[in-house]
Amino acid sequence: KMGETLDQKFGYFAIGSPSRYPKKFKIQDFHIFGSIKCPSSFSKIAAIEWNLRQFFPRNILDEARKIFDNYRVSKNEHQISKSFITIDPDDAKDLDDAICIEADNSNNNPGGIVLYVGVADVSFFVKPNSIIDREALKRGNSTYFPDKVIPMLPEDLSNNLCSLKENLPSRAVVVKMHLDYQGYKIRHEFIRGIITVKKNYSYENFEAYLSDCETKKKYSGYKRALNILKQSPHLKNRLNLNLAEKKISISSKGYPTNITEKNNLRSNELIEMMMILANLCVSQTLSKS
Repeated sequence: KMGETLDQKFGYFAIGSPSRYPKKFKIQDFHIFGSIKCPSSFSKIAAIEWNLRQFFPRNILDEARKIFDNYRVSKNEHQISKSFITIDPDDAKDLDDAICIEADNSNNNPGGIVLYVGVADVSFFVKPNSIIDREALKRGNSTYFPDKVIPMLPEDLSNNLCSLKENLPSRAVVVKMHLDYQGYKIRHEFIRGIITVKKNYSYENFEAYLSDCETKKKYSGYKRALNILKQSPHLKNRLNLNLAEKKISISSKGYPTNITEKNNLRSNELIEMMMILANLCVSQTLSKS
């Protein structure tokens, strides 16, 4: 193409059919992306091979920016004043769920606990059949590569307005669940409003609070809740694939340097069980409707 050397470069052919001979095809163009030696090339090749939508159309980005620029939290909004925290991988950017655990101080539930699971309220920003909604439908999900993420929503939404960052008032749908001391769910309710996350933790950082160390009393209620959840009859039959998740370490230059297995921590187990319970509440509510 214009005298350029193609050795060790990659790209794809654009093939078209001339109107005069519809059963014959010819190469209309050749798109070159770069050297095959570049680590990021493999993600690009995979995205092309699986026909992933790597870039957002300009009108989608403009609409997301418009939503971001015009968004304000009103003083009259319902504030859910609880000490929410998030627990995610240390490299996570889209923090979409938060939790809070308290002792149930009501007289009719001695030794019980109250669990709160808050999920970022994407539906407030992305309306049904809007251009962003239709684009998200084409993508289906975010796609994770070792060196990057192809998001389902533009970053103004996924990493900003719909990410539960600490000390930032955020819209959320919260399910409040009352459990007794044996892990039986007594009742639940859904609340829509504004939450403010007090702290963003990684799984590794929060693991210390669930350890047997006597100095870590700050989240002692979470440790007790974990023990209650472990014996909950609602969670005994959950599907436990027990598959070790792999993590690929990337150097500063973008090259893979190591593949390790992630440890399954108690903090992972706590989040997993709380999310399963939250989904149980969703299914029960939908069944009644």
